[in-house]
Amino acid sequence: MGRWWIYIAVIFVLVCARSKSLYLYETTNLKIKQLSEHTYQHISYLNYNGNSIGCNGVFAVFGRDVIIIDSPTTDWATNELLDYIDDKFSPKRTLAIPNHFHVDCTGGLNTMIERGVEIHAYKKTIDYMEDQALAQRLHSFDFNLDFELGNGEGVVLTQYFGPAHTKDNVATYILPDSILFGGCMVKSLKAGKGNLADADTLQWSNTIRSIKNNTFGKAKMVVPGHGKAGSEELLDYTIQMYEN
Repeated sequence: MGRWWIYIAVIFVLVCARSKSLYLYETTNLKIKQLSEHTYQHISYLNYNGNSIGCNGVFAVFGRDVIIIDSPTTDWATNELLDYIDDKFSPKRTLAIPNHFHVDCTGGLNTMIERGVEIHAYKKTIDYMEDQALAQRLHSFDFNLDFELGNGEGVVLTQYFGPAHTKDNVATYILPDSILFGGCMVKSLKAGKGNLADADTLQWSNTIRSIKNNTFGKAKMVVPGHGKAGSEELLDYTIQMYEN
């Protein structure tokens, strides 16, 4: 009997260690895990209808350049993310792009600006942001924006494909790692429709289909705005959800 308890205790310790190893950094405000050689996922939290919702973003590191897609939801979590990046990578240049104007993409942009992050946003995102004083401090782009980072080692493409979760949502493709960040316009498997307050449900499927038929659709990993990352099947699942 005593030996069985030892086995159970060992298994428990291994399971706990394995679960902790999923994250390089973990607090009540922020989690960070590595997805590929250059790309990391950050997860922060938003209270929505009384529930704590995990919100995904990513960042990629190429040499001394870092690009962050979506800020964490709060200033506190954003400071934690920037502290982690500064401590681990000592970047010379840090860029950021919000996926759309909602708080789960823009909640920490003020903090980013205060800390010297260079923020670029699609022109419609700037138009729709509630805080226009903040919005006017962002660099605007039309339809697409491409960056070569780390002396050309990293190519990061951002493009507007059409309305879906919002009328301004963009997609970002981290080319060397073949990772697509679709944000809230891409649904994780088994997810529901979520917040439709600013959505265009009639065009949603067409927009995702445009992504799938583009270079972006060749990504090996797809990261949604909420829930687990997956493959191309997340695009198919989202198309089917809004097809009718």
